[in-house]
Amino acid sequence: MLDEYMSSIGFTEDNIESLQMIFPPRLYSPSTLLYNLKNLHHFFRRNGITNEEFVTLINTIPNILFMSVENIKLKAHELGLLGIKRLDAYQMIKNYPYLLDISSSKIKRRIDHFVELGFSREDTISILVHETYLFRYDFSKVKSRFTYLLEYGYSTIDAVKILTSCPTLFTCSIQEFEKCFTNFLALGFQKSDIIRITTILPDIFLHDTTYIPEKFQVLIEFGYTEVDIIHIVQKVPTILQDYYLNSLNQHFEDYLELGFTKENIIFMTCNNPYLLLYSSPFIQTKFSNMMELGYDKNEVIHLLTSVPILFGYDFHSIKKKNDFFFYHHLKEYVLEHPKCFLFSNDEIEGRFQFLESKNLLDGDYTLMFLPEKEFFDKFSVTKRDILRRNDGWMS
Repeated sequence: MLDEYMSSIGFTEDNIESLQMIFPPRLYSPSTLLYNLKNLHHFFRRNGITNEEFVTLINTIPNILFMSVENIKLKAHELGLLGIKRLDAYQMIKNYPYLLDISSSKIKRRIDHFVELGFSREDTISILVHETYLFRYDFSKVKSRFTYLLEYGYSTIDAVKILTSCPTLFTCSIQEFEKCFTNFLALGFQKSDIIRITTILPDIFLHDTTYIPEKFQVLIEFGYTEVDIIHIVQKVPTILQDYYLNSLNQHFEDYLELGFTKENIIFMTCNNPYLLLYSSPFIQTKFSNMMELGYDKNEVIHLLTSVPILFGYDFHSIKKKNDFFFYHHLKEYVLEHPKCFLFSNDEIEGRFQFLESKNLLDGDYTLMFLPEKEFFDKFSVTKRDILRRNDGWMS
């Protein structure tokens, strides 16, 4: 009966044989073991532990078979008094069954040690719930990773953020951190870049040192220079996430199919690296929307290449500007000066009213789109004045 029940919930023949060696029938009644096993199994299943996880738990700490359910409940209750939710408590026991043998005072001291370093109580609990095995390490080893990051140049806030987001790093060797830093420096990044990138994407520390250079090769082969790549990553570190790195070829294909040249794509993405993060449907929709405004395919390519930030602009805002341009027969002017789209709707309309009130347009719309400083130097009117045109600046 014992063997059959164990097999039914996932124990292998080797598992069963090992447990029989630990608890031989001549010393431990199979019926008692079966009773205890069923009690524990039902108890842990009710508290979010799967069959597979239960088997691992028993194989890790077989003596739990002779621990009462009430004592396990008491341990979960003690963890609850420290601020750990019930299901999280059982998650911790599953992750590190030896937690059942650690006193509450020792667990509390470990939490307090993290808080003393600068971690919040909530962050500390999150770390220990996901990486409960940290209890088996002397805290000096845990602290040394934190201290190392501070010594490299990270702020306390950044170090806390990194280790909370990726607590696996507490067990990485210092050499692994150093390899990551050396790798980024060899690629041409500055120390400040490395701190910013790894703070945003701490998982990068866990990658093999060849991972990033290999992914960069896709960009190199497309035509980007190393300087281009560094510039892109500096502006949008998120590009280094696996999902985006693995999607680079698809992004290039999307833009090429729309009619952009490789040179167009490199220019656009260097000026607006977020273009490498947009989904295929988003890119296609934005392109179609621009054509609906009254431009042909080549004109849309010209506008988006000249002002790649337009990909991220709200379409209704673009349409409102474009309606103004077309109403005043400015299509050709806009195609020659695509940066007109960078002005806000209110500023465009305000400048138009101002210049028209002074009889300064006369068919020449260049004055409307002067840089802010030049506009002020010429007319002594600030952007704020223009935007508050109803407050009497025309009088």
